[in-house]
Amino acid sequence: MIGVSATDRDRAIFKEPNGKNIEEQKKELMDRLEIEYPCAWSYRVIGTDEKSLRQAISECVKDREYRVSLSNSSSSGKYISLTLETIVHSEEVRVSTYHSLGRHPLVKMVL
Repeated sequence: MIGVSATDRDRAIFKEPNGKNIEEQKKELMDRLEIEYPCAWSYRVIGTDEKSLRQAISECVKDREYRVSLSNSSSSGKYISLTLETIVHSEEVRVSTYHSLGRHPLVKMVL
């Protein structure tokens, strides 16, 4: 498949029995998903150091109330995850918090 990216190829290949590709299914799910705000929301924040992650969370969440708990650590001990629980008042706040955490240099990944 010359000139076709892996993503295009994957979309063409990976179809579910209903005949819809993954992107179509994601769009349908998001169209059906209705979140009523304000609501409690959890983020899993992954990094290499608990103190650094707590600092990053504090910087990103700022003056909102939140709770952080130790979630997990990798078997090698290299990575640690914390669960951030907070109340989000809109989709904009929910998404911007996710992006703010994800862009923070001390954070490796946000789920």
